[in-house]
Amino acid sequence: MPLQATLESLESLPEEFHEDYEEKDGKFHLKLLNGLVSADKVEDVSGLKSALAKERENASNSSKKLRALEEQFSGIDLEEYNRLKELEKTEAEKNAEKKGEWDKLKLQMTEAHNEELGKRTERENKLLSVLERKTIDAEAISALNELEGNVQLLLPHVKNHVKMVEEDGTFVARVVDDQGNPRVNGEGNFLTVKELVSEMRDQDTYAGAFKVGAKSGTGTPPGGSGEGNGKKGVIPSDLKRGVMKTKDKIAFIKEHGEAEFMKLPF
Repeated sequence: MPLQATLESLESLPEEFHEDYEEKDGKFHLKLLNGLVSADKVEDVSGLKSALAKERENASNSSKKLRALEEQFSGIDLEEYNRLKELEKTEAEKNAEKKGEWDKLKLQMTEAHNEELGKRTERENKLLSVLERKTIDAEAISALNELEGNVQLLLPHVKNHVKMVEEDGTFVARVVDDQGNPRVNGEGNFLTVKELVSEMRDQDTYAGAFKVGAKSGTGTPPGGSGEGNGKKGVIPSDLKRGVMKTKDKIAFIKEHGEAEFMKLPF
């Protein structure tokens, strides 16, 4: 509602508008433009007065908060604070850089360690290869010499059936089958390299690489009188070299001589 230019009393008027009136001649007159504006021209400014009061209250509260902050940070040097914050930032950047350098160093150390392990493994493999060659070669050559086999011809074939294994901290030569499994003899023991060479001597494939007359298995050649009896039996006329077994050839040559053997038809 519009403010009245003159009031008999301020009792019915909100207290916030009392200051806008002055008392003269027992009445209360509106101060607006010293009465130059008529009452019907005066707008309702109650909303503005309420907003103004609210703003005054906010300003008062803000002033109180500002004073509290000033008291809280009264002993702080703003320039020193900014300097310390910048120093903290610089230190953090240095730590990050150091961490990156450490990561690089750690990576280099890991790579160097792996490289050293690789070299050590390669060296160990070479040493094992040398040890395997010496271990197998030694037994194979010893067995071939004992059984009068041609070392140069037979050594590779013997080695194809032998591998080195570790038993109780000791490396030994072990005869294996085509699948790499250890072989055993008739007594249930591991087959020895010498026993392997003895088998090869009795096989047609390798018999020719052994010295003629070398001890073989038992048996009597066709038409013979028995091995080692010192007597020469009658040689059958239908006997042929090409159909004779290796052990029979050896027994024939031992009893009749190589010259007689070569006279047989093939």
